[in-house]
Amino acid sequence: SNIYEVINIGNQKPISVNELIKVIEKELKLNVRTNYIAKQIGDVHATFADISKAKEILNYSPSINIYEGIKKYHNWYKKKKNDKYT
Repeated sequence: SNIYEVINIGNQKPISVNELIKVIEKELKLNVRTNYIAKQIGDVHATFADISKAKEILNYSPSINIYEGIKKYHNWYKKKKNDKYT
């Protein structure tokens, strides 16, 4: 029997790659150069996390949106990076 489970964590609200780039650019105060290429075999138009297993097993319920999540992650990362050198 397999003791491991794959569990998706997300919020079931899709966000485009372009929107995600904008969110990260805003948080990091950067402007990135994007290089668009033709759609590749296997590319999907939209995807989102099926969190039903996370809800069932972990009693998971998302409480923040992607914008707040990116900001919190960035702040956490900066603190960890600073802690490493102090």
